[in-house]
Amino acid sequence: MAYRKKTLRTMSPTARKVARLAGEIESVARRLKNLIPELQSSDRDAKALETAKDTSRRGEYQAYMNTLAFILTYTNFEGLPQDEVITWLRVRAEETES
Repeated sequence: MAYRKKTLRTMSPTARKVARLAGEIESVARRLKNLIPELQSSDRDAKALETAKDTSRRGEYQAYMNTLAFILTYTNFEGLPQDEVITWLRVRAEETES
């Protein structure tokens, strides 16, 4: 509760400091209370963004896997060493990402 100047003048210096401190505490509590809806909104936005990023990552992974499946389906790797096939697939995957 805010005190009037006249009331503060009649108080002792220590009581005046305590009254000012109490007023400041009430002011901070009021500001924090008004900040809660903003924080809730920010939390919802952050969750939505996180979900969107996760969905995007899953989509990119699925596109990568589809590309690999396409390459494996339409390419003949008979007689090639396994490490050469893996290297070739990595190069192709990097090309499709670009």
